[in-house]
Amino acid sequence: MNNDGDMKNIIKTILLFTCILFFPDCTGEKPDATPPRVEVSFSALSLKSDSDINAVSLLVFRSDGSLDAFVHREGHSLTASLLKGETLRYYLLANAPESLMRSVADEQTLNSLSVGLPLNERHSLVMLGKGEGSFDAPRVEHVTLDRLVCKVSLGNLIASFAGAGYLQDARVVLDRVYLLNVTGGVTLDLSPSAEKIYNVGVRDTSLPAALADLLDHESGIPLDSPSAVSLDLQFYCCPNPSEDTRLVLELSIGGEKNYYPLTLPAMECNKEYRAETVELLSWGSASPDVPVDRKSVDFEVKVADWGVSDDEYVLN
Repeated sequence: MNNDGDMKNIIKTILLFTCILFFPDCTGEKPDATPPRVEVSFSALSLKSDSDINAVSLLVFRSDGSLDAFVHREGHSLTASLLKGETLRYYLLANAPESLMRSVADEQTLNSLSVGLPLNERHSLVMLGKGEGSFDAPRVEHVTLDRLVCKVSLGNLIASFAGAGYLQDARVVLDRVYLLNVTGGVTLDLSPSAEKIYNVGVRDTSLPAALADLLDHESGIPLDSPSAVSLDLQFYCCPNPSEDTRLVLELSIGGEKNYYPLTLPAMECNKEYRAETVELLSWGSASPDVPVDRKSVDFEVKVADWGVSDDEYVLN
């Protein structure tokens, strides 16, 4: 037995373990280093109208699309620890439930996520803002939020035929105004999600109250003269490129139901579709889903962006 050789091997082993224990770099291999991170605050900028913010969610993705950070907080602002020095893409959502984003692991999954219309409330609509940046030091990011839904509004109504000879004794009442053929959701890449359609062809009387509040208004206003009546109504729906969403005016004329369906153009997120004045000229349609011609109703739908200038936004 070579005692000297054995002793040398034992000493080498002891020295190697000592080196690894106290000087880990002596093996020539670098230990795993934790990437540096930086604290960044995000604060929501939203429109003056319909701008209540109950909670915000932040999702941040690295250049390969993987999730870097997810934070959900009550209120309008939050702070997140982000990877330092790399260009990151961030999404800030308002008024969306935390559970909706819990399963998101990458950017592609987030963009395909559907936000259903029932998640919106009239004064607390789901909103989205996004951007990208490289964060090297703590700072505050102000993020402009846009609505995921569309707004449909009606200003004035004129029943020009009211009091006409052939209707002189007929009672004319605006029973209600509502939206028909409403897309039920929108994905976060702003594409319509048609998993559910509401008020298909006819008004659905079984809708939950909160959802009906977005789509339906019961009126009961008598239209006994051809004078203009100010309605100032707003409805909210998801985008629909199919041009089959309708704003329906339902009237009783001498006890008989008449419908005036106003077909809306292709609809996009964060836009308003406004009929400033609708003039009813004659009898309407027997169905809410069958449009009437221009001999029966005169109207124009104007399309405008929500938040066309910076002074329309407020820092929450």
